[in-house]
Amino acid sequence: MEAKHFGEIVYKLRQDRNMTLKEAAGDTITPNNLSRFEKGLASVKVDTFFEILSRFNLDAEDYVEVLHIQDDKSQRSKQILNSLSQNDRMKARQILGKKSEWGNIIEYYILKLFILNQEKENTIDKLTPDEEEAVNYLLNYIFNIDTLYLRDFIIIETLLMFKIQFFELKFLEYIEKLIMKGLEDSKDITDLSYRRYTITGTILVRTYSRYGYYDKAENLIYKLKIIMSKEFHNPYSVYNLFHLSMFEVYNLLRQNNPKGIKQANTVIHYMDAQNYLFPLAKIFETKNLFVQEVKRLNKTGIPFTTEDEE
Repeated sequence: MEAKHFGEIVYKLRQDRNMTLKEAAGDTITPNNLSRFEKGLASVKVDTFFEILSRFNLDAEDYVEVLHIQDDKSQRSKQILNSLSQNDRMKARQILGKKSEWGNIIEYYILKLFILNQEKENTIDKLTPDEEEAVNYLLNYIFNIDTLYLRDFIIIETLLMFKIQFFELKFLEYIEKLIMKGLEDSKDITDLSYRRYTITGTILVRTYSRYGYYDKAENLIYKLKIIMSKEFHNPYSVYNLFHLSMFEVYNLLRQNNPKGIKQANTVIHYMDAQNYLFPLAKIFETKNLFVQEVKRLNKTGIPFTTEDEE
């Protein structure tokens, strides 16, 4: 983000708060210098910038939201995702453009792989050289960090969305190590970070199982259930425990374990109860996708039917 955008952010926040230049400047900066900063005619030190922001009485999430609104690259990313949601992959590729057009190479690689997965979700068996470059760059990035921040979860989830394995088991094990480290220190993280850790942990369960590491999937399910059960007061725990149960069903069925059918019926009953109380389209859609996947994976010889089919 160019320096002038930070001044534009301060100007927007000041206007939203109906504050004068003098009120926003306080004792941190002169009103004249603040005005020049807002117009992109001058820069300020980092500590001065945050001193100014502190006068608007906002949370960190508010700053992030405004940063995304003002950032041209964030708007470009949003346009790509909107195009994909409308199945217009050609437009998404056009908006993505060339690597040289992006200051943040990681953002470019994430979006490139996201578009690739949307285009060839079930047919990818080999990566092109530039796609392999994107995967390797992101793999190396994750291997070189020892603490996960919010943007890192997006990178991991992008890499884990492919049904074909393009990386070694040690990468998945390293992700699990980072996730468990973060969750074990959950008292020191925000609700948003807790949610990201548990969502990514659940996705890792799915990935272990898809790639045939059933014991590792089962072991991670066990560890995540213990942690999320302890944090049951957190509203995200209920949601993620539900999805964890779905992936546990898939993992059992991939091993032809009859317990998978029993647990699948329990999950269906839970969704039916939800749908009775809150008839939302998303619940109905999730149930249909779950039923389809259970039927596809079920090789136990035990019939699987729902009340809707009886």
